[in-house]
Amino acid sequence: MTATAILVVEDEAITAKDIQATLQDLGYAVCGLASSGAEALQKTEAERPDLVLMDIVLQGEMDGIEAARQIRANWDIPVVYLTAHSDIDTIHRASITEPYGYIIKPFNDRELHSNVEIALYKNRMERLYRETCERIEKNLHGIINCISRLIRMRDPFLNRNQEKVTRLSCEIAAEMGLPADQIEGIRVGSLLHALGLMNVPAEMLAPLGALSGDRLRIYQEYPRTGAELLEGIDFPWPVAQIVRQHRELLNGSGFPAGLRDDAIIPEARIVGLAHAVVCLLAGPNGRRGATVNEMLAQITCCKGTLYDSAAVDGCVRVFREGGFTI
Repeated sequence: MTATAILVVEDEAITAKDIQATLQDLGYAVCGLASSGAEALQKTEAERPDLVLMDIVLQGEMDGIEAARQIRANWDIPVVYLTAHSDIDTIHRASITEPYGYIIKPFNDRELHSNVEIALYKNRMERLYRETCERIEKNLHGIINCISRLIRMRDPFLNRNQEKVTRLSCEIAAEMGLPADQIEGIRVGSLLHALGLMNVPAEMLAPLGALSGDRLRIYQEYPRTGAELLEGIDFPWPVAQIVRQHRELLNGSGFPAGLRDDAIIPEARIVGLAHAVVCLLAGPNGRRGATVNEMLAQITCCKGTLYDSAAVDGCVRVFREGGFTI
């Protein structure tokens, strides 16, 4: 097994040699000694140690705290401070860099050994946690994409338009200046917004005329059905609510629950607007849809009554200024 490589950053040469000898006696490999912050960065980049033992007061303009911050930011290598400074201000500055240990000089071999081992163990666990989270996230998005493909296979109309709703929803959200994580939730919600249509009879998805009576009531339940199918999944975004509410309208004339105004979450308002825009442009049952100008005029006329005002303004800018095309 390869010995753990440690970089020692210490501006007093005799102290640095003593630390090196102690580490080697404990079974570690010292891959370098550095006496300044700049040298610490150079040797970290060249050697990629498993851990850095960092003094705080160093030669040159860069102290150990700044060097540790850059090492963590650039190479994600754990840092343990070795210092004679234990005042509150120094500890506070050092804590911001998220060190894996803080050893006050003078120290003994056992204290050094235990701090190094704890730091290495903590780093391994954090890496394992990140890898596990990345794998879970990858699998989650794989499942989402699989469900989305199943929805598109259900009906040719959905196959043509579902991805358009998703793309437009994300463009509107970005134009509105929403944060990236919220846009990702909108993307996932829009991909799954039609999930409940899997429970609607095929002959009702592309009718020759307008739905009415029991057929209309069955159709209008699809957002609720889709949300219920998703409620057992603990998404980091309000995906089930987006699916449930994307056909609601601000004046309460939407479905399935006739929600009004702030009872409809912002993400669902955006996806609902994108869905309406795509349907207007596509036209009913394969017949000619609205032109872009006609569509923009129609949603602008309904701004604040049916559709969210900020979302409509963002949509208009996406088409007018951003050159968005369906």
